[in-house]
Amino acid sequence: MKYRKMLTIGLLLALTGCTNDAYDTGDGEYSYLRADFAEVHTIDAQTIDHATTDDGTTLHFAPHVTAKWAEKADTLYRALIYYHDGTATGEKTVESIAVNRVPVLRPVVEEEFEGEKKTDPVDLESVWLSTNGKYLNLSLLLKTGKADDPEAIQSIGLIKSENEETITLHLLHDQGTVPQYYTSRLYLSIPVTDDLRGKPLCLVMNTYEKEIEKLIVF
Repeated sequence: MKYRKMLTIGLLLALTGCTNDAYDTGDGEYSYLRADFAEVHTIDAQTIDHATTDDGTTLHFAPHVTAKWAEKADTLYRALIYYHDGTATGEKTVESIAVNRVPVLRPVVEEEFEGEKKTDPVDLESVWLSTNGKYLNLSLLLKTGKADDPEAIQSIGLIKSENEETITLHLLHDQGTVPQYYTSRLYLSIPVTDDLRGKPLCLVMNTYEKEIEKLIVF
């Protein structure tokens, strides 16, 4: 059965700056504020009790974190977490400042994708493989703004094709009726499953200047 799989991103755009970095030490309120990509675990619906960062550190949140987007209990979600921390590794209890959802974008085989393959432009700020090798992370810059239609959304998708030499992931983007007043950053994570390994991976997307290709070798 053919199907269309696009991720709506109207509520996920956020202007976030720091990733996988720690602030300079000192005596200020944010002296030990860190930001890390992680898998977070829900103990109950909308309640996050712990996280495992991409470098393997286990963080227990005290108090637990409330996140409306984490709808299912006993489930792992991808997130960017901000927290107070004075050490670098290990297993510890920390205070969360914010836990922001990171959408997980799963490729659809080209032959199984049904619908219009829109490639409205985006800008690629960076692409990197997570420390544990589980995710290929993207930092995209999208044009957005407040639309007259409250139901106006943008959508993102990913199509996979393959030949004897290369696996290609083609990013789809539907701007919809969302205006382009300002730029916002969107983080996405692509699971690096077995079917994406074994050959060079080519990431293709249409930017505001031209179509680009990024060759990635695991």
